Amino acid sequence: MPRQYTPRVNLSCAACGKVFDRMPCAVSRTNYCSTACGHPRSAGGVENDANTGFARVPLRRRDGTVAAYAVIDAEDAPRVDQFRWHLSLGYARHTEWKNGHFDIERLHRFVLGLLRSDPSSVDHINRDRLDCRK
Repeated sequence: MPRQYTPRVNLSCAACGKVFDRMPCAVSRTNYCSTACGHPRSAGGVENDANTGFARVPLRRRDGTVAAYAVIDAEDAPRVDQFRWHLSLGYARHTEWKNGHFDIERLHRFVLGLLRSDPSSVDHINRDRLDCRK
């Protein structure tokens, strides 16, 4: 029996307007034709709270909706806001393509300025993995 052909769906990129096609099962995942076009959506949208001195970092799903929020100190907000953060195994992290591989950085280590290769251990003293205040 021959394989049945699954028709592709035509979409237009939300960032550049280019028309592209996807399999129907992939339509709900993204509305961008490439990673380069999706880059404008990667900025975080950190929300500062003037009353507490803390900031909330939205942790986004692939489709851009917010899954949860992480808490950081307000002074770290400008650095953290450069990236789009997401939730993975209870931790806030971002992924970046560097030198031919994905580089994963967790928010609590990023706030403290620790590189991935640094052997120092970071502990969430209140056991809340999304509380990344110093």
